[in-house]
Amino acid sequence: MGAQSEESTIFLLDAVLENLEVSEVKNLGEKLATPTPLPRGQYEATPERLEKRIFKAVGSAIGDYNMIEEGDKIMVAVSGGKDSWVMLHVLNELRKKAPVNFEIMAVNLDQGYEGFETRKIEEYLEAQGIAFHMAFKDINSIVREKNQDEALWCSLCSRLRRGSLYGLATEL
Repeated sequence: MGAQSEESTIFLLDAVLENLEVSEVKNLGEKLATPTPLPRGQYEATPERLEKRIFKAVGSAIGDYNMIEEGDKIMVAVSGGKDSWVMLHVLNELRKKAPVNFEIMAVNLDQGYEGFETRKIEEYLEAQGIAFHMAFKDINSIVREKNQDEALWCSLCSRLRRGSLYGLATEL
């Protein structure tokens, strides 16, 4: 796991903060500076502890279910949200230490929503040395056209996004 980048630390810290009470967040700096022993089975909410638990859980799942084999190519859809960033980070770090060789490729699908910035995603992936593909599919316009009453917005958007990603997986 070694040294973390500033971005990965921010994402992991975000995840930790979401699980803390308001009073704990106010005292987080003090808590991290002076850790106190916790009863057995409880964990201190620190980015390092969270990262260790995530790595262990993902590594166990991969091993238990033979999810990754020699020569596999894994596409990780990166939306810009915390979940996809954490998954990409974990797989990239595990790839460096895994007993089998596998490749990862980050894929971002710009769905045509105003203000979505792919530049930040590209810069991060380039800085990390992670192979990536940026795609555009104007899902926003399709959903607006087909869904005039906005009753099925999420399910339609989700199906179109998934279909686009499945298509990209076969192309790449």
